[in-house]
Amino acid sequence: YLEKKERKVEDAKEEVVNLKSDASFCENQLEESRGGREMEKLEQELGYIIRDVEDASRNLRLARAEMEDAANRVRDLEERNWALLSEYEAGRSFEEELMD
Repeated sequence: YLEKKERKVEDAKEEVVNLKSDASFCENQLEESRGGREMEKLEQELGYIIRDVEDASRNLRLARAEMEDAANRVRDLEERNWALLSEYEAGRSFEEELMD
């Protein structure tokens, strides 16, 4: 479960990086454009990409929060199970001592 959440974070990071790269490329093309319809088209495309970057960043924050929650759950379960296992081992050792 935790590994799935970690993969989700990595995928979200990759998406943000790729979209930021696309935005940078589009900005460079915009700087080199001669104006007119080409410039308008690039500005519109850049706006869409920026919106996608914002959405992807939001998804990344959500994925990180879910991963952190999953990690906390795993830690809680490990702590709870450790206590149960420790108690079991102590009881078992006590029984062995009584039998000797």
